[in-house]
Amino acid sequence: MRSFSLVAVFVLFPDLAHACAVCGFGADESRAAYIGTTVLLSVLPLSVIGGIVFYVWRHHERTAPAASTGPKAVTPLRGEDRPRAVRAS
Repeated sequence: MRSFSLVAVFVLFPDLAHACAVCGFGADESRAAYIGTTVLLSVLPLSVIGGIVFYVWRHHERTAPAASTGPKAVTPLRGEDRPRAVRAS
């Protein structure tokens, strides 16, 4: 019965209950802390994912062989560059 009467008093007289900063009735310092925390928790996952993608991309760029512009041209062998035929004895 006592808890019911306490709830009834706060419902009937909301000025007696100190509302939290999330509800918009708290002190300005608390409200700024909640907004800052919300921004931090919104940006942090995106930053972590972006950092991982950047690391993988940079690692790939460093370890990948140099990109070629296309297939290499085949040059015909000159006389002195041709292998000599081996005769079977």
